[in-house]
Amino acid sequence: MRAGRSICSTGRSRRRSSMLRNYLTVAIRNLVAHKLHAVINIGGLAVGLAACLLILLYVRDETSYEDWLPNADRIAAVEITFFAPGREPMAFAGTPGPLKAALDKELSSDIERSVRLFDDQEPVRAGDRQFIADTTYVDPGFFEVFDLKMVGGERDRVLADASSILLSQTTAKKYFGAEPAIGQSITVSGTRAYTVIGVFADLPKNSHLGFDSIALFDVERYKDRPWVADQWTSVNVRTYVLLRSAAARARVETAMPGFIDRNVVVDFPGFTEKPSTLVRFDLMPVRDIHLHADKAGYARTGSFTAVVAFAGIALLILIIACINFVNLATARAMTRAREVSMRKVVGATRRQLIVQHLGEAVLTALVALVLALALVELALPAFNAFLHKELRLDVLGDPSLVVVMLGLIATVGVVGGLYPALYLSRFRPAEVLKANQSSAHGSSLLRAGLVVFQFAISIALIVCTATIYTQTIYARTLDLGFERGDRMTVTGLGDLPAEESGATLKREIAALPGVRGVALSSDAPPLRNNNNALLYPTASTAGEKLLIETLRVEPDFFAVFGVQPVAGRLFSLDRAGDFRLPAKEREQSTEPRQGVVVNRAFVAKLGVRSPDEAIGKVLWEVQEEGQPMIATEVIGVVPDLYLRSVRQVVTPLMYYAQRPEAGFNWLTVHAEPGRLRELRPQIEAIWSRLAPTVPIRTGFIDEDLRKQYDGDEQRGQIFAGFAAFAILIACLGLFGLASFSAQRRTKEIGMRKVLGASVLDIVRLLVWQFSRPVLVANLIAWPVSFYVMHRWLAGFQYKISLTDPRVLLGIFGGAALLALAIAWLTTAGHAYKVARANPGRALRVE
Repeated sequence: MRAGRSICSTGRSRRRSSMLRNYLTVAIRNLVAHKLHAVINIGGLAVGLAACLLILLYVRDETSYEDWLPNADRIAAVEITFFAPGREPMAFAGTPGPLKAALDKELSSDIERSVRLFDDQEPVRAGDRQFIADTTYVDPGFFEVFDLKMVGGERDRVLADASSILLSQTTAKKYFGAEPAIGQSITVSGTRAYTVIGVFADLPKNSHLGFDSIALFDVERYKDRPWVADQWTSVNVRTYVLLRSAAARARVETAMPGFIDRNVVVDFPGFTEKPSTLVRFDLMPVRDIHLHADKAGYARTGSFTAVVAFAGIALLILIIACINFVNLATARAMTRAREVSMRKVVGATRRQLIVQHLGEAVLTALVALVLALALVELALPAFNAFLHKELRLDVLGDPSLVVVMLGLIATVGVVGGLYPALYLSRFRPAEVLKANQSSAHGSSLLRAGLVVFQFAISIALIVCTATIYTQTIYARTLDLGFERGDRMTVTGLGDLPAEESGATLKREIAALPGVRGVALSSDAPPLRNNNNALLYPTASTAGEKLLIETLRVEPDFFAVFGVQPVAGRLFSLDRAGDFRLPAKEREQSTEPRQGVVVNRAFVAKLGVRSPDEAIGKVLWEVQEEGQPMIATEVIGVVPDLYLRSVRQVVTPLMYYAQRPEAGFNWLTVHAEPGRLRELRPQIEAIWSRLAPTVPIRTGFIDEDLRKQYDGDEQRGQIFAGFAAFAILIACLGLFGLASFSAQRRTKEIGMRKVLGASVLDIVRLLVWQFSRPVLVANLIAWPVSFYVMHRWLAGFQYKISLTDPRVLLGIFGGAALLALAIAWLTTAGHAYKVARANPGRALRVE
């Protein structure tokens, strides 16, 4: 009996093995016999899978920021928001210098360690070479929070020795080339000598942090600059905390209002409110900073919305690829009906037929995946160069990636192959074989519905891409209220050897041929300025106070930027009352009022009806404790200048003037058209003569303003690229269906030609067949894409209007026409070929 069972078992195994070999042989023969179908199916799946894998690598990288930190789940950045009366909330990634000591004193039960990071861009001399470099000054305990990997030397001594410094690998190579950096000396800001005691590995690219060099944060060095470490209303350091547990974050944030009232000193004259009503501290988990941080001050941030959008595109591309598979498989079912019926006649069960066709689908997906991996490897260098990333496709060394790829094969195989398998396995042999047919009627309604869905996705992606590009172009070409071309900036004037050197620099640059104007200011577009003034309507502190942003300029500022007043006048060198004086000189001044120029937003804040009514308005500006208020008179009103990104609202702004000798940090040069590049070496030569030990820092206004939208443009280009992938896959499917439809309707077309139809009539008939699903797809895609883009545009204060007839026609109408054109181009070739065929050949069997 045992032997009998063994023989039967062996026989079943052999039959099963033979059946699987037969399935594989048939699958391969089908691929070879129907080359066009195979190319479209495998090619479409390969392109779709390649796009999915590229997006997967991008999304995984974007969501893996700070994975290099061992305690990343317990590290958080402290953020601050000011709620000043009369202004929108002002949120910053920076924090006040005294915050660390207060946290250590009061919240040590939940905070294991806190550290401050103070980034300072300074001139550095290494040997006979000069650089402008970022140095990060840190507190003791820094390495308990950020465990940097060293590649040479030691690290802990830098936190106890103010004359030691650590360099990153890249910085060490930049300073010293191939020479060993450890033991070398560098000079910072011309006076501070440091010895390099260690070199740390460059931080991964998937980190919001970036350290070029690290030294001890010696607060004694900044006693003459209290805004660095001593003032609660300045935000010049970043504070990070290592929590005792992940749950401690909620307890710390709950305790913050009381902590603020006990510790924070709002030393802004004129504020009497409780500190907790004016200030809020939040803890931002370090893993969330890259995708979720929205505070000013973070150097590198991404977009959670973009990551979700790209993940959604990957899913949609996969769906389109699967739809192609289903459509082409059900279309080909008409040619495989006799094969399926014969298998049923000789004893094949429905289960075996389903397994056979699912196996063919999985085999197709496997071949497509191999091709997709090759496409990804070819595309990765360009993809990385575009994104400035280091994405890698490590198939053998990354188990999670292997799992994902197996999941993709199973998903595509089952989702794409299940319905065709069920559809084919339900054929009745008697009905098919009685009429000696090799085909059965396909589900044309399902195929049409899937084509509609495919093109709805494609049209929605076209609309989204066009909207992103249109908004980016709008932001970059918006009339900002000032002229930005042919204007160069020089910053770091505070590093010049004497305060009056800025005036000397201005004078010498203004004398160069080709220079139309030069202006000094405390900042230049796009503004990084966070200075404010507190104003009252009377000389007492009664009445509503206004906290207004201020910008310090000298009289030539508006002329250099081509700004004209809409009311009143601008600053004049001939009027002493136009200039803000230092406190001691103010006491001796006979001028009762000091003139200011304001923007239209300021006028609206005052509540007057027009700019003309604001002229002559006197407001009282609060000064430091113990000093009398300044009577400021509005002498002019200028337009609202878009000095920052269009994502931010234009705030009320007050310009006050000082003479060139007062000391400024920025200088803007207005050159004759086309001469800025040739003037740059001459400007650099003047700087080198005035400050031979300090490298010059220059920029171009138009370029700096455009850079604000580089992220949006980059995401738009990625979006467009993957939208093109989706459209290409949809076109491949439509091409296959057009081929099938033309073949199926050969006899019908022959009859029409016999009855007098022209080639144009036939082409129009076949093209219209595939135009109808595209037109229906528009009705689905438009409202969905409108909603998505309306939500995206909500992040901009100044934006295009999706209800503008020009936008509706240009974007939505353009997307419809483009989709129709794609459908026509895809199907017209088959239609023309069939229309030109000899009807006698098509009808010879009738």
